[in-house]
Amino acid sequence: MRQLWMAGALLAALILGLALLGHEVTGAAGPVVTDLTHAAAAAEAGEWDTAHRLTRRAAAAWEEADGWLRLVESHQTVGEIAALLDEAGEYARARETGAYLAANRRVVRALHAVRASEQVTLGNLF
Repeated sequence: MRQLWMAGALLAALILGLALLGHEVTGAAGPVVTDLTHAAAAAEAGEWDTAHRLTRRAAAAWEEADGWLRLVESHQTVGEIAALLDEAGEYARARETGAYLAANRRVVRALHAVRASEQVTLGNLF
């Protein structure tokens, strides 16, 4: 019976650890998504300086979390998001509305996918 309790405690600790990890990833991706959402609205309104500043801020926030994100996410995923942020920044600097909005949407979709993969659900656990 003692072994069963130990196994249950270990499983609970692992699930708690996954939940905390998911919270941290969401905490890192959340401000980036918020900045990109505001940047897209600014670009649509023709406020390119604001769009470019917010996109740069989003890229800086992602870069700041890069070190530990590479421990918990695939290097490819983290690198792809960084490259997409750079691409969006270039389009914002060039003031290309259609290309910028498309790149912005790709980054936001990738960030939502990362957040979804880190949530504690039965599908992600088993």
